[in-house]
Amino acid sequence: NAIFTLAYLGYNATSAYAIHSIAGFVVVLSELALMDLAVRSTPRGCEALGFALMMSVRNFGIALSDILGSNLMDKQHLSFNTLVIINALTTLAVLLFVPFLPKIVLMKRDGD
Repeated sequence: NAIFTLAYLGYNATSAYAIHSIAGFVVVLSELALMDLAVRSTPRGCEALGFALMMSVRNFGIALSDILGSNLMDKQHLSFNTLVIINALTTLAVLLFVPFLPKIVLMKRDGD
């Protein structure tokens, strides 16, 4: 997802349809991976609570990124391309936390 975000650097009227189509697919794959991780991390019987917490954090992140992105563009006068690069880098930074995930969460299999 972070790498595909860089496709927006070439965003224009001609490439918009292709970028949005592929981005939708890439975002769905990323969301599925996060949802799978959330399900594996949630104790049996608390699945709804785990999903609600995950969606709350996701919605908070989206709202915060809207506010920060608008501020960076309007008040700091950053260009669209600069915002795309910041978005890709911050998304990629999440991978720094993967090694800190508990091994038991990563080793779980469906049905366990």
